[in-house]
Amino acid sequence: MRDFALFQQAFAADVVTTYFRLLQRKDAVRNGWSNYQKLLRGREQAEALSKGERLAAFQVDQSRQEELKAKVAYISAVESYQASLDGFKQLLALPAGFELILDDTALAELAAPGLLPVPLTEEQGFSLAVAHRLDVLNEIDRFEDAQRHVGVARDALRPGLLFTAGASLNNDNVNYSKFVWNNTTVSSGLQLDIPWDRLPQRNAFRATVIAFERQLRTLGITLDATRDNVRAGLRTLGTVGQNYDIQKRAQQLAEQRTDAVSLLLSAGRAQVRDQLEAQTALVAAQNAVTQALVDHLAARLKLLIDIGMLDVNQDKFWLKPARLPGAAPVAPANPAAAESDVLPPEKVFGKP
Repeated sequence: MRDFALFQQAFAADVVTTYFRLLQRKDAVRNGWSNYQKLLRGREQAEALSKGERLAAFQVDQSRQEELKAKVAYISAVESYQASLDGFKQLLALPAGFELILDDTALAELAAPGLLPVPLTEEQGFSLAVAHRLDVLNEIDRFEDAQRHVGVARDALRPGLLFTAGASLNNDNVNYSKFVWNNTTVSSGLQLDIPWDRLPQRNAFRATVIAFERQLRTLGITLDATRDNVRAGLRTLGTVGQNYDIQKRAQQLAEQRTDAVSLLLSAGRAQVRDQLEAQTALVAAQNAVTQALVDHLAARLKLLIDIGMLDVNQDKFWLKPARLPGAAPVAPANPAAAESDVLPPEKVFGKP
């Protein structure tokens, strides 16, 4: 049952993550189309300025080249989206020709509340995993079973003093219609059992000890791997959260830069290259923000599985904050500090 429940959690998280990856690619298609249309209009504007001898011919060529690059990027984004859509249908066991309409509002719902935190220290996460993660509980049960088997085999080697008693009929062919009450034999006595020759019991005891030691090593490996998973999950979640804040800031700057360059180009105070670079930076930032958002979702779901706290029975469980017993209070997010919260190499590597 635990294995099946763990499979349900992993499968549900995989479906949700794959779906949002698909929405991410759909968003990239829209961004690619918007970028292509803007560069198309930019090339037309450059050609008009060139005819009035207000723009050099090589700058028009630059516009045409970037327009073609954007067209190729858009076609590639469409192909990637369609391939991902087919893969998602296979994951859900849907026929390839089945028409699947994606709900775009899911991505906006994910972004609306901001990044949902998992406020845990490594020790808190590991304690939750040992108490709630299903495969870890299975290994603990196997270890305790092996421990009990050693106790049973050990008891079989102990000497014992046994009181014996019995009662039986003298004639096994009993006819209850002719039952004679005193036609019985009654016996009693003491039996001393000294382990002089118990080779089978000793072999069984050694086998249980070997199995116990093997299960002990397996449990140790499982617990070490669990701690590593929790540590890596917390580290990944922090990294992608920081990346999301940085990319959001980069997108805002790219939008401001694009608007400013467009005005300067119309006034003849900027070159086409400046506009092209600004537009390229904008579409890259837009795609990076969506990717970081989905990366954070994937990392959060994986971490919740690793600590055994993902409740897939809730409606839209990916939007719900996890219930974490003993979790630290959530500190308010400070996106402005994301860029400065970077460790220098000396602190990363530690002192020699």
